Amino acid sequence: MQKLKQLEVDLNKIIIGKQTQVHLILATLLAKGHILLEDIPGTGKTTLAKGFAALIGGRCNRMQFTPDVLPMDVLGGSVFNPNTNEFRMEKGPIFCNIFLGDEINRASPRTQSSLLESMAERQATLEGKSYPLEDFFIVLATQNNFEFEGVFPLPEAQLDRFMIQIEMGYLTPEEEVQMIIDRKVADPLNTLGQILTTDELLEHQQNVTHIHIDPILIRYMVDLANKSRTHTDIKLGLSPRAVLLWTHLAQALAYLAEQSFVNPAHIQQAFVPICTHRVQLEEDTVTKKNIILQEILHSLPVPL
Repeated sequence: MQKLKQLEVDLNKIIIGKQTQVHLILATLLAKGHILLEDIPGTGKTTLAKGFAALIGGRCNRMQFTPDVLPMDVLGGSVFNPNTNEFRMEKGPIFCNIFLGDEINRASPRTQSSLLESMAERQATLEGKSYPLEDFFIVLATQNNFEFEGVFPLPEAQLDRFMIQIEMGYLTPEEEVQMIIDRKVADPLNTLGQILTTDELLEHQQNVTHIHIDPILIRYMVDLANKSRTHTDIKLGLSPRAVLLWTHLAQALAYLAEQSFVNPAHIQQAFVPICTHRVQLEEDTVTKKNIILQEILHSLPVPL
């Protein structure tokens, strides 16, 4: 556990002023979840992925999505070798520990759908044959929420594969000054050393599954999910898969707090990141969505 705490400390050294986001991201990784970051360019999304890969000694592959990117560019496929006059199977960038998909909503729906199998089943099918991905594998995707031309909104099935959606947001003026001072000579990424291994992370992931969650709390989560499904302003609420992922994330938050059981605070902490990209309103605005989610969260008594 001490190594996990040190990993979080080191991540906060390279991503200044984002302790809440870093903690949620670490919990999501321990819960075997994928992450969707929706924010403007230049807020530290790529730095976060590269920093995490360095700290675990893992391999991070980054792909810039554009409308002309094909599924083969992501997954791989047969490549002709002129020296041998034969085709060889070449694996794509998805075969790594941390796959960073920049501006995923710029890819065509066909290319977006090529990620579904990898995210859900942790395997990729190339020309009819399935290949397993790394045991520790996560997708960290970004999308720019300020551009509307040349983008393809992610379908509900794709969004539901991401455990959480969060925003990095701007730094405070003081944090931005500190960030510039820290980076005026050298990139802090270059000073990061490996804290733990992917095998150790896999062990932590297994430990998370043993965190106890009382059936009363599970019913509390299901009742909140049903509130999202029946709310008059919501046209699409939480799916059963979302509630299952919500459970895993609450377990991971309890594990990071060094508790052997989930309490209501862990469930409430995970609620908005779980809901943000899944819940769709009849008239969708970020402000209105946040108000409705808070309304749902506080609509039921908290189990004691």
